[in-house]
This record gives sequence, structure tokens and C-alpha cells, in this order.
Amino acid sequence: MALLAFSFLISATDPVAVLSIMKEMNVEDRLYNIILGESIFNDAVCIVLYSTVQRLSNFSELVVLEALGLFFGILIGSVFLGILIGILVSLLLKNTK
Repeated sequence: MALLAFSFLISATDPVAVLSIMKEMNVEDRLYNIILGESIFNDAVCIVLYSTVQRLSNFSELVVLEALGLFFGILIGSVFLGILIGILVSLLLKNTK
């Protein structure tokens, strides 16, 4: 179980390294944003899998349903937060000289 937990934690760092390299290379914004979206999705999956493995000793259907709820909660929350911050920054930039 410890190896699974470690592998879920370490897999979330891969897109961070890719994004860092892409920023230095000045790649196209669209490609950067696609990879960034995948990174957010990957982070949500890693959080849920890590939490699930930690609770796996008491395996039941409730743990699986709780993991699905956690996954979709983090995913939807991340998208909502990104949209909200995007709107706020857009309004701020629109109203400043």
C-alpha cells in the first residue's frame, strides 16, 4: 500500500516539469493551456487515488462512492475556481488603464 501511495504522489509532479520547460521555450498559448488543463485533471486524480489507498484497509462500497465524490468535487471545484479567477482578472484588466 505504501508503494501505491508514493506512486500516486510522485506522478503529479510530471506535468509541472513539462509546463516549466514549455514556459521557457515560449510555446503556443493554446498548447500550454491544454497541458495545464491536463495537469489540473491529473492532480485531482492523484489526490483521490492517494486518499483512497489510505482508506483501503477498510474496503467497502462506501469508500468507492466517497472516492468518486471526492474526485468529482475536486474536479468541479477546480474548474469553478479557475473560471471565477479568470472572470475576476478579466474584469480587473478591463477596468484598469
